[in-house]
Amino acid sequence: VSKGLTDALQGIVDFSIDLFEIVVVEQEWTIWMKTQFLSIRDSDKSISFSS
Repeated sequence: VSKGLTDALQGIVDFSIDLFEIVVVEQEWTIWMKTQFLSIRDSDKSISFSS
């Protein structure tokens, strides 16, 4: 196997891992944002009910 091909494959593998990590982090961030928004919305509801 030529050196160039090995480097190219390694680059693709590294890129795939980076991409995977970015996607996972963004999903967690999105879930976190949703829970924050829902809790804020729920607290707004309870405030409006109590007033």
